[in-house]
Amino acid sequence: MNRRFQSLIALIAVTLASWATPPRDVLGNQAPVLSGESQLIEISSPSEWLIRAAGYGPRKRGEIVAIDDARWSAVRYVAIGGTDPLVQTPAERERFSRFESKLREPAELAKYITWESSKLVSRTEIGDRVKIVKDFKVNRKMLQDDLITAGIVDDVDEAALGYPTIMVLPLVDAAEDPIRALSDPVIGHIAGSIESHLTAQGYDVLVPSQNLLGQEVVEASRTIRSIYSDDQRALALAYGSDIYMSFSVLWNDENIGGAWARKASVVVRMFEATTSRLLGTETGYSGMRPATDEVLAEEAINDAVPKVVSRAQRYWKEDRARGQQYLAHVSFSGGLSRDAIQRIQDGLPAYFREAGHIVYFKEEVVTESSADYRLWCDPDRIGSARELGRKLGATIEHLAPGTQVRMPILTRKMAILEVSR
Repeated sequence: MNRRFQSLIALIAVTLASWATPPRDVLGNQAPVLSGESQLIEISSPSEWLIRAAGYGPRKRGEIVAIDDARWSAVRYVAIGGTDPLVQTPAERERFSRFESKLREPAELAKYITWESSKLVSRTEIGDRVKIVKDFKVNRKMLQDDLITAGIVDDVDEAALGYPTIMVLPLVDAAEDPIRALSDPVIGHIAGSIESHLTAQGYDVLVPSQNLLGQEVVEASRTIRSIYSDDQRALALAYGSDIYMSFSVLWNDENIGGAWARKASVVVRMFEATTSRLLGTETGYSGMRPATDEVLAEEAINDAVPKVVSRAQRYWKEDRARGQQYLAHVSFSGGLSRDAIQRIQDGLPAYFREAGHIVYFKEEVVTESSADYRLWCDPDRIGSARELGRKLGATIEHLAPGTQVRMPILTRKMAILEVSR
């Protein structure tokens, strides 16, 4: 009985030791720390992230080893950890796994650590090992550039489609004009700060101005709004934006020791323009302190925008493989017979499957009076919505002889076709 009890105690001790000791690879080296051992504390700027990371080393004189391990954990978190890693696709992750050993070298890590706290957050002894937790700032932009140069991460800019075009708009009530709302100093400042983040990442940015609205854009947005009943989507499609971002700000006031302080909360949402599909949403917060609204709002933006912007790159990488995306809206006049409409609605999907210039398509909404299609086209064969619209018009006239097709609205992303007798 006593011997069984001793064996049980030994088994428990071995089990606890295996839980407490970090995993090791097949060579006996300590395995890379998982992203759960690191966390994002703050986005200091569009290029710098503050990371709190853990590292392990031998218990005796192993703190230096543990700090090196924590540096690696911080850099690795920015590369593949969290919700918005630089390495995103399965192919990129496979290439990164072969690059890790080089990236982990102290000289390599030093390039990306721009600041390191002089104090430890914590130090814990676990069996024969020591675990430390420390704060680091990692240059995310430099790491991204180096991963692209090394061929680990695909560079969106190298693709024929380039970077997506993004429009920035405030979230307003249905009766309000989002463009007119930009004339408010604080709202305009928020839009400008978001634009700064986006341009720093290489995106083409559209921040529309009431003074720059041409009559064609006004008419296009009015027509598109009548179809989809969404002001922001209508403006994005009218301007030819691939993605649009909406933002809203809330203020919280508090009396602290007889002095009023204020805190800003900025909610940023990102949508794909052709379908209004939500790509991501983040909320950023400022500190509670006496400061101008512009300063507090910018602090909250620094917390939210970089997180949601990486969703745009992830979406673009996945979507660009299919080609350049367009939205085609086909409307039918009252003079068309049901038979003609049926032939067109049945014939267009068959044409999309056979046409070599159309890589992929989705039939979105079909009614007795209209049909909506999303089309991904080979950019080498279809260079614009106008070119696509002409091909669709010729196909429709072939499917229903005697019909006429006109294109009252053409934008960079959308063609509206009207079919009549």
